[in-house]
Amino acid sequence: MYGSGLNVLDRSTGSFTHYRHDPKQKHSLPNDIVNALYQDSRGVLWVATNEGLARYKPEIDGFVSYLPEPGNPLSISDTVIYALQEGPGYTLWVGTYTKGLDLLDIQSGTFTHFPPDEKDTRFPQNGLVYALGYDSAGNLWVGYNNGLDRYQGGQFIRYRYDRNNLQGISSNTIRHIYRDSQGTMWFGTVGGGLCRYDSEKDQFVHITKKDGIPHNTVRSIIEDNGGSLWIGTATGIGYIDKQGFAFRGFALFNELKDKEFHTGSYRTRDGHLFFGGQNTLYEINPDMVVKAKTPPELLISDISINGISLWVDYNYPTPPYIKSLKLPYDQNNVSFSFAASDFQEPNRNMFSYKLEGFDRDWSIPSSDHGAFYTNLPGGSYILKVRVANSEGVWNDHALSFLITVASPPWLSIWAFLFYGFVILTIGYAIALLRGRKKLEQQVQELQRLKQELEAANSRLDALSMKDGLTGISNRRHLDELMPRILAESSRDRAPLSVLMLDIDCFKNYNDHYGHLKGDEVLKTIAQVLSEQANRATDFVARYGGEEFIILLPHTDAAGAEKIAEGILARIRDLQIPHEASFVIPILTASIGGCTTIPEPGQAPASLVEQADKALYQAKAAGRNCYRTFTNL
Repeated sequence: MYGSGLNVLDRSTGSFTHYRHDPKQKHSLPNDIVNALYQDSRGVLWVATNEGLARYKPEIDGFVSYLPEPGNPLSISDTVIYALQEGPGYTLWVGTYTKGLDLLDIQSGTFTHFPPDEKDTRFPQNGLVYALGYDSAGNLWVGYNNGLDRYQGGQFIRYRYDRNNLQGISSNTIRHIYRDSQGTMWFGTVGGGLCRYDSEKDQFVHITKKDGIPHNTVRSIIEDNGGSLWIGTATGIGYIDKQGFAFRGFALFNELKDKEFHTGSYRTRDGHLFFGGQNTLYEINPDMVVKAKTPPELLISDISINGISLWVDYNYPTPPYIKSLKLPYDQNNVSFSFAASDFQEPNRNMFSYKLEGFDRDWSIPSSDHGAFYTNLPGGSYILKVRVANSEGVWNDHALSFLITVASPPWLSIWAFLFYGFVILTIGYAIALLRGRKKLEQQVQELQRLKQELEAANSRLDALSMKDGLTGISNRRHLDELMPRILAESSRDRAPLSVLMLDIDCFKNYNDHYGHLKGDEVLKTIAQVLSEQANRATDFVARYGGEEFIILLPHTDAAGAEKIAEGILARIRDLQIPHEASFVIPILTASIGGCTTIPEPGQAPASLVEQADKALYQAKAAGRNCYRTFTNL
């Protein structure tokens, strides 16, 4: 267990020997939080802890510790150690929490330091080193919480996540690096699944939940004696039978009591595999795993609304954590993509589906792994999907997914009640017209009804200007109001500042904590913005997803910067945990701003574009900061 020291298992008896930190014992474990274990080529066991590096000495049944020594440049640079890897000439690479890399000369006990420097390629790009590993060419790979390096020829070659580069690394947070028996390099990421490096093309192949792995956070990778690749993820253990670089089988162990696995994994001489969970140690005999031709597991790998993926643009939690979907009346074009966990002959997997409440019968079985529905009327539907493997064995348990489409406002019960009221009133008015004496009363009644209708329309219009989740203004309100604010600022020749805020690593937050927690964060951020931009002329709106817009009339660049920094400080003061962030382990945000005196007829989109450019500069600077674009 995390924080319980080091436990040594005697497999013959099933008993454990415990090593804990004892401040009274010089050779005890330096700290009870153990982050990594490593046995070098000479059989020496090294232990990475939160209080230095330790080497086990059997002759004393204790440990020799390496700790930073003030004034000694040859001592270790940091107390918290995360990763270990043997280097050339009997040396040991040490990955630290804040100081980058250290290289230990084991014979002399001295350290050479490689401090982080993002601009100088002679040094690592980041101080937090999560993973280390050598490729077959003798190059050292270094995984951080904000990128990946390959150390080759005295230079660190950088790899960073780019959403527009489908052949790049799939995430900036690298938790495990592994070289298999064929010399292929594998990388376990946070949020980006499993990556395989193609050395000939200098590209990465991505294997994610869409391909059937348990979770997109992969913390451990190990190969069994038969060549199958095993992975420990945030929700379970899986294995992949690989034939060359093609997958021909997959199994998911999701019935385990402890489903969250850490970086540690180990293969014994007899081929058994060990995985460390949150509170459990698992031993697996790969030879006992039955890879029979059973019906595959089925999941929904993607959902698109009006042609836009929920998990790309709307930051919904990834499947299988979402079990239902509620849609507005005007977002009723829905497409589903299915995935099956049988890759023996994936082209022969068959799917059949039925949307209860819309379809009369099940669809004809086919290899097409998707369904598309357009213009769904308001109401509740249940999508049911069945799958058969390549041998034609069907899964008896159909996947069920609830979809609720809201009825248009003009077709709601209240709308029909209102229509009835209007019709009855008009009928009454016509009856009044038949009598001359009641003509004046009729006119007055119609005028009253007109006012009530106008008031009702005003209330409906006001509701359409609010974001349903956060309660602040929405994109529609922003689009209507911003031209007027620009015209007023242009007329008065007064400065106008526009701020664009983006919550850092919000997709990772949703993946790690779930959609409901993500919604709470969005509402909290909206409240912070309303508190900080609190003048009568200030305007706050949700722009889309995790992005917000703030309009600050009569505010120069210095004033905008003061408000932006106040917002960032307030968000940090909330101390909302964010373990999946590659910035800091609490929730942060980035803000881009622009300040200008608008020209007559200037398009609002130009200011939003300038603020967006500044926002990208803030993200490039490491996030959790403010950058501005000024045109004064």
